Amino acid sequence: SKDIRGQKKIKNYFTHTPKEEPIEESNDVVENQSKTSKTGNITAYGVWVSEIMLQQTRVEAVIPYYLKWMDSFPTVNHLANASEDEVNSHWAGLGF
Repeated sequence: SKDIRGQKKIKNYFTHTPKEEPIEESNDVVENQSKTSKTGNITAYGVWVSEIMLQQTRVEAVIPYYLKWMDSFPTVNHLANASEDEVNSHWAGLGF
């Protein structure tokens, strides 16, 4: 059926697509690339973090929090290994 074909396409995409490939970059991102993560790559994790932060407040306010966050927690594994207090201290003050 049509639903099964769609499910197979989705499963195939996620099975065969690398998870941490750098994404396409705009000129603004290229200028700040060394600040996006310790590796300089823009990752799905970094985009996810920025999307969550941007739900809280304005872009201008997010930038310093994002840079500090990505410096301290450049991967989801770094974040998972951080203490709750460390994570909360990086998030404190982020908002309107």
